[in-house]
Amino acid sequence: MLSKIFSRRYLEYYLLAFVSTLAHWNIFLYPAYREDEGTYVSQAWALINNGALAPYTYWYDHSPVGWFFIAFWNIISSPFLGMFGDLNSIEINRIFIVILNVGSALVLYNICKKLTQSRPISFLAALLFVLTPLSVEFGRRVFIDNIMVFWLLWSIYFSIRSMKLKNIVLSAVTFAIAVLSKESAIVFLPVVITSVYLNSHKNNRPFVTAAWITFSVFMISLYPLYALIKGEFFVYGGFLGGSEPHVSLLQALQFQAGRSAGAFWEADSAFRRNLEGAWLQTDFLFITLGLVVAPLLNFIFFRKYKWTGFVSMLVLIYIGYLMRGQVLDWYIIPLIPLGAINLAVLLRHLQIAAKKYLPKIEKSLSGATAVILVGIIGLGFTQNINAYQYNQTENQRRATDWIQAYIFGETTLLIDNYAFQDLNPRVDNIEDVRIHYYYKADPKTDPQIAGNVLNNRWENVDYVMLTPAVETTLNIEDFDLVETAVENSNLIIQYNEFVVEGDPQANYPVEIREVDNFDFRLNRTWEAYRDNFITEEGQVIDPRLNLTTSEGQAYALLQAMWVGDEESFAQILRWTNQNLLKENGLLAWQTPADDVDAAQIAAQDNATDADIDAAFALLQAGERWSNPDYTTQGRELLAAIWERNVREINGTLYLLASDNAEREEGFLTNASYYSPGMFRSFALLETDPSRDWNRLANDSYEFLRAARNADTGLVSNWNLITPDGAVDSASAYVEEDSDVYGYDAFRTYYRVALDRLWFENTDAREFLDYARENFFQPYWFNNYNFASTYSLDGEVINDYEDISPAAGPISVFFSDSGTLDTEVYLNTLKYAEQNTHWAEQDNYYDQNWGWFSTALYGNQTPNYLLSEDASEAADPES
Repeated sequence: MLSKIFSRRYLEYYLLAFVSTLAHWNIFLYPAYREDEGTYVSQAWALINNGALAPYTYWYDHSPVGWFFIAFWNIISSPFLGMFGDLNSIEINRIFIVILNVGSALVLYNICKKLTQSRPISFLAALLFVLTPLSVEFGRRVFIDNIMVFWLLWSIYFSIRSMKLKNIVLSAVTFAIAVLSKESAIVFLPVVITSVYLNSHKNNRPFVTAAWITFSVFMISLYPLYALIKGEFFVYGGFLGGSEPHVSLLQALQFQAGRSAGAFWEADSAFRRNLEGAWLQTDFLFITLGLVVAPLLNFIFFRKYKWTGFVSMLVLIYIGYLMRGQVLDWYIIPLIPLGAINLAVLLRHLQIAAKKYLPKIEKSLSGATAVILVGIIGLGFTQNINAYQYNQTENQRRATDWIQAYIFGETTLLIDNYAFQDLNPRVDNIEDVRIHYYYKADPKTDPQIAGNVLNNRWENVDYVMLTPAVETTLNIEDFDLVETAVENSNLIIQYNEFVVEGDPQANYPVEIREVDNFDFRLNRTWEAYRDNFITEEGQVIDPRLNLTTSEGQAYALLQAMWVGDEESFAQILRWTNQNLLKENGLLAWQTPADDVDAAQIAAQDNATDADIDAAFALLQAGERWSNPDYTTQGRELLAAIWERNVREINGTLYLLASDNAEREEGFLTNASYYSPGMFRSFALLETDPSRDWNRLANDSYEFLRAARNADTGLVSNWNLITPDGAVDSASAYVEEDSDVYGYDAFRTYYRVALDRLWFENTDAREFLDYARENFFQPYWFNNYNFASTYSLDGEVINDYEDISPAAGPISVFFSDSGTLDTEVYLNTLKYAEQNTHWAEQDNYYDQNWGWFSTALYGNQTPNYLLSEDASEAADPES
């Protein structure tokens, strides 16, 4: 048995299989992954994991048998694929395509041997099939068209053999499998039936033909039978379809048949666009000789021979099918082996004609036919040699890796479908998925995703992966939701590193873009904050502590002002004035939420940061809504802050922590209260020359530089300013966490970031860059997260990751010129974002700082006091 298998008789098959396999060299790197590859792979994955025909709504766009084979391959290959390394889902299934293509080459060889009776021509035709640039470009991909071609070739092979019952059944069954793998194979039905009819004996032609049709139709009918059993055959709304909306096989067939992309002769038709822009550019010689010259010459001059008309009609009928309307570039796949067969048959006829009419030079002409085939193969291979060296997929892999590392949780991302399975390892309910195929995000293509997941709003999209394939589709299709999301997006990171000079086709860039939906997101989270923490009267309550603080009232005023909620702003301000405003013009720091006692309020210290935030919100609101009452109150609050909370010590202005900050050894202060950007804004409206807010802004950096750790740039929660102006520890007066970087100190970087944003201040830039370079950036690269509290030398005290402290590193990286700001934002804050809140919904502090961090990152913190020259006027040195 073994000796027979390894006999010389099969040597040509082994050689062809070896060369055909070798022809797929570089298949993991070239060509680029296409979204339809991801579609078929994800459908096979859904079949394996969920017992469903697709991860999304299956709408009968294609028969599922093609991805049945892909699913089967994934099951049987999983035990040994580890030997190939860490493969992604497309690469795993491209191995399957290699096996299919090698099998197709072997079947094509046998077909050509039967038709030409010439092994050399047949061998060269099979090589042409696997080596033409068209095969390298389209035949390597995980398209169900390649699966269909494998079974179609088998059907053709059995149809040209002797019409024994075995061959009749095998031809019919393999043809049915081809149709069920890709329904476009039905185009070949009349040609194959004709072949069966002519190949059978005249005495039993009716029986043979009927038997072939019976077996084939029976198998193909299983597909509509499945739809009928599911109640999804007829279109809903009619007598047979019922009134309950559902997908329908008939509706899908109507859609596919009605897809139009212009008449084939029109310059902008899909056929012309692919013919001129894809196929001819890929392999002009094969298209011309294999798909035009050979079929026409075979049909015109040699159709009297038994099989010549048959092979020429296989090409001509499918070209007619392509001319009908909607055409995609890979629809040419079935023509590649059929063109090779036509060339082989034509060259054999030329050999026969030479032997008959030119016997003296017959041998030379016979050799010339081989040279022609070798030349076509050689020219095509030379033309496409770089495909065996190009790296088109590396950008795609890197983009997938980046998304896996930094985008997760409740973030909604629209992607090119090549990465669907890798980014969604297992999904039981598609509506729980946040990483979606962009094509399914439009209401016209899948109302389930557009409606139930995105609520038909582009603002609910957070990120978009943009590839050349996505851009091409958006240029052709009318996908308003996706197009609007892309139009309102900003580039975060682009993978465009593998460029071949002078050959733009070799490069396949991938962009990840962030949708500028921050206005929508901030309004949505503000509404949730307002409903959860603010009473109808305007009182902000921290439910965990049952407290109302001036900080909470000021934070709410800032948020209401920035989102433009004037009604809520007025309510919050009214409650604040009635319940927290002290006789000295400042705001009392805190009060029990349900027992606001006037005497207790009068005795309360103020918290200077809250008063500064409230004053800033008032001045901004006065400008935004043209309300002079807000401006007047803001000025009054500023006067009180300057009088009671600003102190000159040893020639430097400092901001005291409260109106009761004096201690035996100095004055309590808090670095996170210093807001130089707000101070510069106050200076724009200050009319009293004795209140020099610009000087306080500049002197703030004297204090901040003195307070930071020289090695890390971290500041502590509290400090003491001694009478001689030295910065000292406040631990003797603050009970807990005075000397650590924690839940107060992170706010320092946010306030400094505002100064850098509004005024491009050089001190702000230096302060933030110092902390970034000396602590935050190296710590990020070592850990890819941030703890909530640190010692000033950078040692972790509490490794708990929290929402509010994330505002510190987000602020530090906010104006970084690279992409670290996005990476940090995604990994420290946005991963916890849900529809309306961050992390635990009743965590008042997290909801505030989640909002402020997002507003800063999204550039949604405008300063309404600034004119075009305000930056120069407020800070001449910037």
